Amino acid sequence: MGRMPVFSPMIDRSARPGNFLGPSLRERSGFRLGVLGGWLERQMIREALEKTGFNQTQAAGLLGLGERMLRYKLKKYGFK
Repeated sequence: MGRMPVFSPMIDRSARPGNFLGPSLRERSGFRLGVLGGWLERQMIREALEKTGFNQTQAAGLLGLGERMLRYKLKKYGFK
């Protein structure tokens, strides 16, 4: 048998991977995950605290966080 031909597709190496699918969601809408993520996280913490009567240990459990991480986030977001 002879050698099998080697498949070598032509790839434009100058193209960025994100460009294959067109503009990203951020480019189309101005969406920024960091801003929304912080807002959403604050809301989830506030709701967990309200549901637990502001018991941090129970709120951390509801959120799937350790108590130290919850305390860090409370400080980060300026909860009193």
